[in-house]
Amino acid sequence: MKSQLDLQELAYQLTHQKKKDVIVDTSNIKFDAKKHDVDFTSDNTLYLAEIDEAFKVNDVALNQIATKIGLSKKYLDKMSDGHGSILQDNINYWFRNTPKQQMIRTIDGTARAFLSDKYKRVDNDDIARAVLPILKDKEYTIQSCAITDTKMYIKASLPSLQREVTVGDVVESGVIISNSEVGHGSVDVSPFIYRLVCENGMKVNDARLNSRHLTSSQATKDGVYEILSDEAKELDSRALISKVRDVVLSTSDEMRFVEQVQAMTDATSIKIKKPKKVIEILENKFSLTKDEGDNILENLMHNDTGNKEPNVWATVNSITKLGNTMEDYDRGTEMQRIGGVLLTMPELIAA
Repeated sequence: MKSQLDLQELAYQLTHQKKKDVIVDTSNIKFDAKKHDVDFTSDNTLYLAEIDEAFKVNDVALNQIATKIGLSKKYLDKMSDGHGSILQDNINYWFRNTPKQQMIRTIDGTARAFLSDKYKRVDNDDIARAVLPILKDKEYTIQSCAITDTKMYIKASLPSLQREVTVGDVVESGVIISNSEVGHGSVDVSPFIYRLVCENGMKVNDARLNSRHLTSSQATKDGVYEILSDEAKELDSRALISKVRDVVLSTSDEMRFVEQVQAMTDATSIKIKKPKKVIEILENKFSLTKDEGDNILENLMHNDTGNKEPNVWATVNSITKLGNTMEDYDRGTEMQRIGGVLLTMPELIAA
């Protein structure tokens, strides 16, 4: 994936971000839509009257605002395309007339999430600090990491735990850790398979930890807003961080890894007789685009598994290979997940 970071870049981003989280009543928020002019395009902004501060609004937060007030994605996109005043009026009307406490998460002057006041904050730097020393101590190799607008990912493999799927086709056991600070997924720790011949990765459909970011309401009873402290966040997340450490330690389970590799070996003997039909099934089942389906088919017909006749293992690798070449890290990781799901349900495309 072309947008990945190395560990130093990841550490720099995590330690140099300026974050602020605020709980505020929507009746005290003013939304200003971006204006298109001859010489410039301004940004969407949220003005929080109680703290007299304005923040740019990224696409993640804007979509969450629209969802909260009941605007469809199609209507939001239509208003965003040159009809900013209508969008502004819509959002401010519902902010005023259906007031509700919301958590606004900001980073470097940008509102990046518009969430329930019950959202439990588990930050990326806390997860990284918990797991990276374990990975180093156990001699994992970091294969890939990234911070996108929606998630952080750390993918690592264990060179000391390898097996052959077929002769010369070596895979390593590993772990993938992900977290979203903006409401786009739980803290997730899952087994990860790293294939040496092509440097593809696959998320195994066997999540060990999946923890939602919800807790009891954090809003004050008498105040319109509250700036949430690091101390409160630390108390919320301490037990979860401890659990994350335990789960990461448990992922280097040799017996389970051997079972996973056996499933891959078995998949090499399940033939695919109608590749084009298989792609149609995958497009429908996993909501793939036509271009994604075409790329997977191309990979499948020129697969590197050593089998001229397509099989389920070759199909899995055709999907993860596409993910490995994608610009969009989130979408590339989704391809790694789809490959892992397919491995557990080969009957979907067999024969």
